[in-house]
Amino acid sequence: MRISPMVYALFLLLVAYQLTFSQQSEETLFQEGLKAYRNEDYARAQTLFFKQLQSHPRGRLVTAGKLMLAKSYYKLGDYNAVLILCRDFFKRYPASQYRDDMHHLLGNTYFRQGDYLQAVKEWYWVVAHSPDVRLKRLAARYLYHTADRYLSEAELQKLQDQYRSPIFHGMLLVLEARRLLRQGRQTQAVEMLTEFIQTQPNHIYAEQARLLLRLADQRPAGKAAIVYLKSVFPDEEPVSEAIELGMRFALGEFADRRKVNGLDLISLPVSESVLNTLQTVQQGMGTTNALALVGPLDADQCAAVALLSHYEKLPYIIPTSAAVGFTEISQYAFQLNPDAETKGRFLGNYATREMGLKTLAVLAPVTEYGEHFVHSFIEAVQANNAEVVTTQWYYEDTQDFTRQFRAIRKKGFYVFYRDSIRQVDSTLSEEDIQKGFRGWLDEKFSTKTFGAKVDSTQIPSTGIDGLLIVTSPDLVPIIASQFAFHNIQCTLLGNEGWNNLEALQKNKDYLPDLVFISAAYYDPRSWEYRRFVTRFRARMKTTPELFHMLGYDLMSWLLEKYRPNMNREEFTSRLNHSGKFQGIVESIEFREKPRINSHLFVLRFKLGQLLKVE
Repeated sequence: MRISPMVYALFLLLVAYQLTFSQQSEETLFQEGLKAYRNEDYARAQTLFFKQLQSHPRGRLVTAGKLMLAKSYYKLGDYNAVLILCRDFFKRYPASQYRDDMHHLLGNTYFRQGDYLQAVKEWYWVVAHSPDVRLKRLAARYLYHTADRYLSEAELQKLQDQYRSPIFHGMLLVLEARRLLRQGRQTQAVEMLTEFIQTQPNHIYAEQARLLLRLADQRPAGKAAIVYLKSVFPDEEPVSEAIELGMRFALGEFADRRKVNGLDLISLPVSESVLNTLQTVQQGMGTTNALALVGPLDADQCAAVALLSHYEKLPYIIPTSAAVGFTEISQYAFQLNPDAETKGRFLGNYATREMGLKTLAVLAPVTEYGEHFVHSFIEAVQANNAEVVTTQWYYEDTQDFTRQFRAIRKKGFYVFYRDSIRQVDSTLSEEDIQKGFRGWLDEKFSTKTFGAKVDSTQIPSTGIDGLLIVTSPDLVPIIASQFAFHNIQCTLLGNEGWNNLEALQKNKDYLPDLVFISAAYYDPRSWEYRRFVTRFRARMKTTPELFHMLGYDLMSWLLEKYRPNMNREEFTSRLNHSGKFQGIVESIEFREKPRINSHLFVLRFKLGQLLKVE
């Protein structure tokens, strides 16, 4: 049968349309997955990337989708899935431009599983083969620190024999110099590093050698030092590095003002192992005149170092953890991020005393932080003659909050009915009110009332004055939309997990009135902030972000209390008797609990604007 030219043309047009539609669909899924990943909604990202690959197995974005799917699994902690995806990727796409990203991700995965030898091999592949300079340097840093902390001399020699590579040889030389410095053999280390830099100035580890050389030059015997325990494992290193950079900037400005440099900042890398952290601290104390310790980020490591500080009588600064109990372990521990109890109590008092809220509800995670926060919040609310009418809990991996919001919504209706009926008859018992409420609720949502079946969420629940939701930034989009859907009309209260302006602005239609607390806040429009950014950029060659500023504030506070030739006891005493310190993003004040910062900012997000409440 002969096909007419017009039919054939229509057929070609249809095929072209379908192909275009298919490409758009693949692009849409990929972009939505990227958006979810950037918003730290890794479960949704994983679902979207999987759907993209399933719907478009031969699309132009397949390799990018597989990389992002593997990265989503990594963030979710499903390391076996990452291993499977990486191995399949190398077999199917040996020439892909994302091959180095996959090797780097595989190295991170092996590291998280404790297989340090395999992690080093994967990172070495990136250093040796990747055209991406940034990724190459990052892998080189991971390779260096992991080899230093986790591999034996025999394992390193075996790898050197296997690769016979200038990269590996240079790394081993710098590691050897580092070990010599730890042993106090400074002259030998300096000679080794100097020769390495002179003969191989462009080696991937030449910059690390220069860093060690500067450290050796700046460490005269007996010089007092703040020792910073720097987290070097992949998930925490960027934050830890930013804090260190902020501290170094503060120390540099201090030295410029005083025209002296009587205090040093020594950075000691620590892994996620508590044992390794304690060994590093003891080693550092043996080779430096440590005046105080700072860091790391992990709460368990902080608890171990706090105990050590108690026995060594050494001031210890905990920069970011909000866990409860550090200062009870050691009278030398200072917690700059208010603990969960302090935060809960502060918000409970503010909600009832300043905002005048009388009936409140709570939604919080089943975590140590969540439980401490909620317990102290409820105590403060009750002490101020207000009430928490319901507390709903969720697990950290929860994505659907329907059960919790329905319970809160129903309790709102009950409180409205209870308060209304008691205005009529204050003698009614709780049992009588409960009985009447069931009938009232049935009638409120009945077909007879509305003339048709009604969706219950169309009717606002207005009985609760305020709802506290304790959350983390990755859950903000999920919780905000579900809160709006369930039509609970009240003031929303929150912890510091809401302090993500980008996420708030994206979900502003769901958040008519949100009040939350945070230990850190800065106004990007302020003259003081803009002046700080200009100074920081000029000196440190990068734009400061939140954790740079936290490091700057931390060190500025220490330097304010420091005096030349003081000992640890004197330094502890001066820190203990601090007045209020005002930093760029953080204020420090030990007002309520000994050595625990009690200063918190109250922030309000309304009509798309985030403002500090005076």
